[in-house]
Amino acid sequence: MILKSAGHNVEVVGNGLDALEAWRAKNFDLILMDMQMPRMDGLQATRRIRHEEQSRSHRTPVVALTANVMTEDVRHCMAAGMDAYLAKPFEREHLLALIEQLQGGSRRNPLTVLGDELACPPSPRGGAAW
Repeated sequence: MILKSAGHNVEVVGNGLDALEAWRAKNFDLILMDMQMPRMDGLQATRRIRHEEQSRSHRTPVVALTANVMTEDVRHCMAAGMDAYLAKPFEREHLLALIEQLQGGSRRNPLTVLGDELACPPSPRGGAAW
């Protein structure tokens, strides 16, 4: 319940292709993108988003969520057009601080956040943990 408890709206999708379709249909303030998703991985989805954004006036920040934090993995994330990465597992404070940093230091609430099921895992009681 990290993001929801901070007052943010969260939309969860099942895979990278669904994330791309949701982004096309709605304006999001932030995307939490897991690197290991079915149907389309996070790098592919981010590249497609960045390509399509060239005809839009708004750029959506994308945060890579990954257990792979080797220098080469981080370089791949940045080359795909991601704005930041967060190593899993992570602390609540780290996620919220990164979101604030991407907002330029403001604490605008609520944000509308897109994430897949891997980026936004279910809580032990069901539903999204975000």
